[in-house]
Amino acid sequence: MTDKKTSDALYVIKSFAILSVIAAHMGFVTPENVGSFSTAESIRLALGQTGVPIFFIVSGFFYKRRKGDAKEFWTKKAKTLIVPWLLFGVLTFTVSMVTTGKYVNVPFELVKWVLGIGTWFWYMPVQIVLFAVFKFIKKDVGLYISMAVSIVSVVLTVLGRIPSEIINQYLNVFNWLGFFALGILISRHQSMTRLVNMPIFIISFLVFALSAALTVYFKDGEVTYANRFCLLVELSGFLFCLNLSYALSGFGLLKDIGKKSFFIYLAHMQIAGVINTRLPYNTIFFILRPVIALAVVYIGAKIAELMLKKLKLSKLNFLIGLK
Repeated sequence: MTDKKTSDALYVIKSFAILSVIAAHMGFVTPENVGSFSTAESIRLALGQTGVPIFFIVSGFFYKRRKGDAKEFWTKKAKTLIVPWLLFGVLTFTVSMVTTGKYVNVPFELVKWVLGIGTWFWYMPVQIVLFAVFKFIKKDVGLYISMAVSIVSVVLTVLGRIPSEIINQYLNVFNWLGFFALGILISRHQSMTRLVNMPIFIISFLVFALSAALTVYFKDGEVTYANRFCLLVELSGFLFCLNLSYALSGFGLLKDIGKKSFFIYLAHMQIAGVINTRLPYNTIFFILRPVIALAVVYIGAKIAELMLKKLKLSKLNFLIGLK
């Protein structure tokens, strides 16, 4: 069982994670203007690299399987994950197709869109594969091997040894195995609260800030999950956000954002795109863009939730990724 403090903290950390995901999708720094926005880009990059790893760690933390549970497990995942993923995939593809006027190879492009080939939905097939794979990785040694495999995979990706023409860094499941395995290990050994203390908070923040700054310096502002400092950014970012989440675990708004993070993830991209092109291009708005986009999509989630409740259709919340 997860105690209430930890449960609340994990909802809060999911609110930070979804802000990170949105931040990763809202950059506009290029090699030509990186000097003018280096501080703002450092903030966005630090946020933007941590979200997905946090989601995989939390997912691993809550991953529980037992013998003979396949039907029950996958029925639940089909309802709570796969159905809303497919629904939003089709809806957002339709919006994109209508707004761009591209009607070529529609069935093929739809499949690519939903599977995350060139879109933000790549997280979903990776998550489904992880659910399937870790059914068969039960011992701690297997989890540690999974973490080692991820490190090797990320290093090979950084070195260009895994051609992106074969599989890109996002859909490469091996890049993410370790985070999911780490979540399982933390849960199995009840280690979450042992990661929460002032020394870890301070050290993780310093490592987080330094590694993010180095990433910006050496990558000219490029945001990627596979660069020479990515594991430092991602793991220190997780520890920093975890400690912050425990401190803010009583903050109801952050918990509610975390509870609605799946809806926000599915729906945010095109809304964020509109906001990104409408706000002024200066440092203040550059930093505020992800927060504004998150606020807009969260309000949309609340409106959808209230409308379904008003219509006495709350049981259909699952269709749009709401609990």
